[in-house]
Amino acid sequence: MQYALKSFLERLGLSGNEMKIYAAALEHGESTPTELASRARVHRVAAYPIIESLVSKGLLTQTDAKHRKRVSPTHPKQLHALLKDRKRTLRKLELAYEDILPDLEALYRQSPARPRVQFYQGVKGLEQVNADIIETLRQLPEEERETLSYSNPNVVDERFDDYILGENGYVDLRKRYKIRNKAIGLDGPVTQDIVTRDKEELRETIVLPEELFPFRNDITIYGNKIALQALQNEFIGVIIESEELVRDQRAVFTLAWAGAKQLAQDAN
Repeated sequence: MQYALKSFLERLGLSGNEMKIYAAALEHGESTPTELASRARVHRVAAYPIIESLVSKGLLTQTDAKHRKRVSPTHPKQLHALLKDRKRTLRKLELAYEDILPDLEALYRQSPARPRVQFYQGVKGLEQVNADIIETLRQLPEEERETLSYSNPNVVDERFDDYILGENGYVDLRKRYKIRNKAIGLDGPVTQDIVTRDKEELRETIVLPEELFPFRNDITIYGNKIALQALQNEFIGVIIESEELVRDQRAVFTLAWAGAKQLAQDAN
């Protein structure tokens, strides 16, 4: 059987033996169930229920001729009808999913005292972390849409440039959903460039000298979650969901913000 045909039939939901029986029927035309099983190299006993299944799907027809059952393939266009039927089934499943999602989310959020931790790896994984920041905050009232972050933009791998700064990227989406950002960032050419766009990008940044606070990873507090991201070399992301931990981290950020503001004023 050709790979493309096998792949298509598999994606349509046919089992391995169903594919063998159907392909043999297409190739050899009308035959008895025994002949068809032999040509498909499927055990005769196993072939009978498979043939019945393919008949029910409209891919085979079965007739009695001279007290002998004969099996014939229907026109391959019948696959399109099967495809449409599968699409209807998937649509029903999608609607059922939408109905049950609130119940699933309610179960997911139970036991608030127990933090939920999710790990992500690679560039795509870190994109998922940032997508979660947007998705979580855009569902909140506008006055609660804010991120608190510690970052060092000067060491971020350039592979993230398009995702963060490009059209429909992270910053664009943050602006679209009116998500504000308070950031403590380390000084450097990239940071200085970013600061020039603070007002436009709904951001307030306090810049600190890197030699005093040489952190290299990003920490973002948002909603009831904390995201930690290594945006160079290892590309690792962690999302921690916990009301209790977030409450403490917001307090720590408030303290850090006040201290950073004083340092910045003293430096000037």
